[in-house]
Amino acid sequence: SATTSVVRHTITKFQFLAKSSEVILRPKFRLQPSPYKNARILTRTLVFPSSFKYKPHSSPVQFAQDKHHDWNREPGIVQLPNAPFDRLAMVRDLHGKVVWLSLKDFVDKLLPIPRRLLFNKFPPEQMSKINAALKGVLQNYKQNAQENKRLPEDQLAIDFTEVINRDVLAHSAGDISNMHQPPATVPIIPADSSTHLASDADEAFDSTTRSSHPISHTDTLKTVPNYVVRLSPHKWDLHDSARNKSDAALFKKDVELEEGRPNWQHQRAFFEFKQEDTKNDPFEDAQKRDVEVLAEKREEVRGQLISYADRVFLYQHRTAAFSLFVIGKDFRVMRWDRSGVFVSEKVDYLLRTDALVEVLLALIVMDDEAQGFDTSATLLQKDSDDYRLMDTLADVKNSFHLPVVSSEEGTPLPENLASVVSQPQPTNTKTMANGPSPGLAAQGEDSDSEETVNLKIPDGDSFVFDYVLDYFRKSVTDWPRYNLTINDEEFLVCEPLYHTRGLIGRGTRGYVAYRKRTGTFVFLKDAWRPFYENVVSEGEILGKLNKDGVCNIPTLLTARLFDHETRVSRYCYKEDLRTNEERKMQAHEGVTDEPHGVKRTQSGMQEELKSYVRHYGHHRLALKEVCLPITAFRSSRQLVSVVGDAVEAHYEATSKSMTIHRDISSGNILILPKFVVSDDGDGNITIRICWRGILADWELSKPLQDVGARQPERTGTWRYMSVASLLDAYHIVGTADEIESFFNVLLHNALRYCSHNMELWVPAFIDRYFVQFEWGPDGTMKCPETKVNVITRLGAVEYGDVDFLEFGVDGQPNKALNTLFTVLLGWFKARYEVAKYQHLLSSQKTSTSRTDTGSELEPPPARRQRVDSSVSKAGPPVPQKALILPTSARALLSPSDETYEKAANLEDHDAVRNLFWTVLHSGVEACEWPQDEVLQDHLNVLRPLEPVTEETTNGSTSKHSAKSVPHFQPVYYKMSAKRAATASGRVPSRPSRRK
Repeated sequence: SATTSVVRHTITKFQFLAKSSEVILRPKFRLQPSPYKNARILTRTLVFPSSFKYKPHSSPVQFAQDKHHDWNREPGIVQLPNAPFDRLAMVRDLHGKVVWLSLKDFVDKLLPIPRRLLFNKFPPEQMSKINAALKGVLQNYKQNAQENKRLPEDQLAIDFTEVINRDVLAHSAGDISNMHQPPATVPIIPADSSTHLASDADEAFDSTTRSSHPISHTDTLKTVPNYVVRLSPHKWDLHDSARNKSDAALFKKDVELEEGRPNWQHQRAFFEFKQEDTKNDPFEDAQKRDVEVLAEKREEVRGQLISYADRVFLYQHRTAAFSLFVIGKDFRVMRWDRSGVFVSEKVDYLLRTDALVEVLLALIVMDDEAQGFDTSATLLQKDSDDYRLMDTLADVKNSFHLPVVSSEEGTPLPENLASVVSQPQPTNTKTMANGPSPGLAAQGEDSDSEETVNLKIPDGDSFVFDYVLDYFRKSVTDWPRYNLTINDEEFLVCEPLYHTRGLIGRGTRGYVAYRKRTGTFVFLKDAWRPFYENVVSEGEILGKLNKDGVCNIPTLLTARLFDHETRVSRYCYKEDLRTNEERKMQAHEGVTDEPHGVKRTQSGMQEELKSYVRHYGHHRLALKEVCLPITAFRSSRQLVSVVGDAVEAHYEATSKSMTIHRDISSGNILILPKFVVSDDGDGNITIRICWRGILADWELSKPLQDVGARQPERTGTWRYMSVASLLDAYHIVGTADEIESFFNVLLHNALRYCSHNMELWVPAFIDRYFVQFEWGPDGTMKCPETKVNVITRLGAVEYGDVDFLEFGVDGQPNKALNTLFTVLLGWFKARYEVAKYQHLLSSQKTSTSRTDTGSELEPPPARRQRVDSSVSKAGPPVPQKALILPTSARALLSPSDETYEKAANLEDHDAVRNLFWTVLHSGVEACEWPQDEVLQDHLNVLRPLEPVTEETTNGSTSKHSAKSVPHFQPVYYKMSAKRAATASGRVPSRPSRRK
């Protein structure tokens, strides 16, 4: 008894510690021999994941912002599986994107009607048999669960699927070509079976859906495939890190499956079972109240269903997916896509057995496209030639048919590539790491241009870099393998290099793909892009940029915009036709149709925060370059060089193609090793590897002259957006905002990996500067206060007990990086000072004009003078001290000329391009770079835990000090503290306690 109590206390305490510290730990409990007789000691081992020791506390911004930001693609951040967090995020993503339909409307709009099959194989006698079997299931499953020691839901799933497999699926399979045609006037589901939910979008939905209705003529079907429902309530797929497991799923009978597991890559539709209880129903029928109920337990069930749909879309290439949800004696059928879900009404299958049978038969008579499969993607079988080819390519024992070249910077051109097909090396490389400043016209010519013209570098298709081959080999796992087509070209892919979490949104997946036509590796991107008028696809944008000769961007090989579109968005989408100025005015003035004094409900407040439902279209493209993430940089100088190359790409895109990127982030700035002409210092011209920056992901870009909003959502990646963009959701992104985003990329990566005097504060600062947010009065998310202070008020980075951020290595300051940050922060501060002054000046003029206009109309009504008996008439207590009252509470002080000059540096790219060149190539004392830098991820530094509040068993709360919580400190903690103290070249005095 005492041992059991200790064990329970230990496990409970561990769970509390892991939750309160917000560090994801994996516990291992084991019994070890004890010196005492017949006793063992329960030891607890806290296992930290090798690549993840500290998880900065999460913020709602990670799932409140639209998923087109691809928030989980943050380079260098390893996010461990966290099913409850992911499900909560997906529930919030789904809010406002649920469309309720009566069962009649659901079948009529989204499913075929298998009349011949129903009429011939399911006469009243067979329906009665199925009904009797289902009644027996419902009466006995709880008793059977007790006898078999199972959960009631598991027993319900077992008994229900047995009836469906035996009396529906097996009974319907086979040849039906000789069966009689049923009368077309006989409906299977009567028209008055439920109340139709009227909607303003019905007419538009019908016109777009019925014209492309899946298998609208099922009477021509000759053979019904063999299907079976298989159970998987307790096992998850071994390669599914989220450990999701649906109760059952519909499969083709001839598919080889792993017994007892979900087998996500083969599922045709997933099934979920719950006991009959209101709390187990994630939706509410629309005649009674809102479809999405806010009860915590019901939200959990909704999150469970979303996570299963997300697995289906992740492991398969889908345009839609169907599911059946059984709640005791009732069922709902659902259709999921990237914009939301259609949910049918809840139907009693004992009273309406014919409706359940029709839904099941409709699922099995549909072809692959109608079931929601992407027909441009072919799942490879193990005995196929493409499957074996991928095994051969992934085998490290087999040599690749092309030369494999080291990607290390400075590697000379191998001799075996000197004789291969080559291409001329351009004289103007347009990079920050090679050549003079592109911003200085006087130095725009290279003196050695005549000599470099004769040098040639090998074509990219004649070799492969080692990291590219390694990427592909590591992707070939037990993950489903596919042959993806783009305009008649075939690409072999396996596990994605990255993918976005969550069902709702773009569903972006990036692959290192094998291009069969050329026998080379390329980068393939598969995504669902926002489908709006005048919004062109990324393939079209890249094609134009490549044609205009913009440097340092990906090279488009091929792209295609498929006919696949989301349907939920077409049904409930409301177009916002207001201009940006109208949106600003109404947001700031709080325009609403509700009368004053009406108390807002929780659902009403959530409705205010709901964005417009995005309409998505399927897009796929292939790029020539396979790049490294920005976090692969080896020194602070290399980081600045890579970002400088991206700035150069941004400049050429705006000047040559008149296109602005609008989504600068760490995930969109990549590193590409390339052969370039270089000087070895002794006057010898050679060809060596140089790491260049690539500005990728141009999907959110738009023409500069297009000043209006083309999408109803804020555009950008939250962490890196400018203060102006984060403070005003309707702000139009300009060059100054993009330069600020480039700085945020530099700051984020330099803080995390370079040496500086703020290393111990990195987790907290990154959370407060990049992640957190404030709620505005109009219900929109606003900029983190820390970012506002640093950029607009301080013009310097400070946090905790560090008054000024300084970079340095072993006591030697990193002068170049410090200079770059100081200059840029000064420019940003000046920009916002000028903007604030102009805004106040404009507001004052507007206020004055309103006052003048009002005085001309009529004088204000006379008011009686208030008499206060408590006021003394003897005069002020001290007559000699005359007070001078300010004439205005907001006196306007014009910024200095120097401030205007600094702010003007952000109006175009010239100043920032020259600044990057100066710190990289000028060689002046203020721009010296440190030698032998050692990079380290400072997010892995574990901080002492703050006091937390724990709820006791009696409902009261008690404070636990940090002393009661063990401090987990890695070996390098003291070394980090010492390095942080000496990074700026000086040993700081003991900091004073701040008030």
